[in-house]
Order: sequence, then structure tokens, then C-alpha cells
Amino acid sequence: MKYKRLSLIFLLAFNILFGCNKNKDNQGTELHIDVIDESDNKVPGASVTLSDNRGNFIENKIADSYGYVVFSHLPLATYKYDAVIGCKNNKNDLHFFTLDLPYKSWYLPAHISENGVLKIINNSSDSFYFEINVLNIKFSDDIPDHQTYFLYPDIGLQNLYTVIKGASGTGKDSSIQISCTDTTIINLPY
Repeated sequence: MKYKRLSLIFLLAFNILFGCNKNKDNQGTELHIDVIDESDNKVPGASVTLSDNRGNFIENKIADSYGYVVFSHLPLATYKYDAVIGCKNNKNDLHFFTLDLPYKSWYLPAHISENGVLKIINNSSDSFYFEINVLNIKFSDDIPDHQTYFLYPDIGLQNLYTVIKGASGTGKDSSIQISCTDTTIINLPY
């Protein structure tokens, strides 16, 4: 009887110490996302997709009537979240985040806006410089030779300025129509 009691106590202690540990790294770690539009209104019904930093799908949820989504029991890692509803998305917003503390709730916004896809293909052996509006802010960058560049400018009529990098003279202004349903493709040189 004495050995049964000791065996039972040992078994109970063993289960408490080792058997109840179910991945403590992710218990209680949550990511809360508020989907918000350009006017700071909550956006119910938006589809929010969570993936790892390599693009592997983890989970998809639909924002509730308050534009709110919660992803629970997440392991500590870097995540990407994409929010989409109709022509609005968060492509131009911060949407990578690292969960680095266990047992914590993280609260992040997903700012969505209407934008389209612009694909600039540099078929030249020259590098190009370009400017265009993104979220009503002038955005500029370089496109190395023989590279393709994707960006997500505001929808509507946009002015795209391009010039061969390091060349003297003037560049070229082009008016392009950006829509949310098509990918606008520009091939350089014109």
C-alpha cells in the first residue's frame, strides 16, 4: 500500500512537471488586427489572411462588424497579414510583424486603401529612375537594368515620370490609368 501511494505521488508530480506542458511558447499569444480605411472607419467584412514570412498560408478570417480579427495561439515568429475587401487592400501599409514575446496580445492596424497594380519592366541595359503617387504621396525609386518592379499606386489617372539614371537631359512624363481590376504594365524603354 505504501508503494502504491508513493507511485501515485510520483506519477502525479511527473504529470504536473512534464505532462501538462502543451507548447508554452504559443499559449495566449494573440494577434489582434483592426481593419481601417482611409477615413479611419472600421471595415467589417474584410478578408484578413495570415501567413508566415515565407508566404506560407496559416489562416484566413473575416473581420467582424467592428472590422476586428483575432488570430490566437500563435507561435513566436514573423508573420505577414493581408487585408482585402473589394478594391481596397493594405499593400501600401506595414503588414509584416514579429511576435517575439509569449503570453502577449499584439494590437495592429491594417490600413486599407483603393489601389491598383503597376508592373514596370526594364528591358534596357540602363537603370531607370521613376516617380509616381502612392497614397497621395510622391514615391520614387530606381529600377536596375533588366529588372521588373511592382508597386501599388492610387487608382485613377496618374502621372509616371521616368528617366535613364545618370543621363543628362529630361525624362518622360506619361499619364496612365490605374484601376483596381487590371495590372497596368509599362515597358522601358518606351
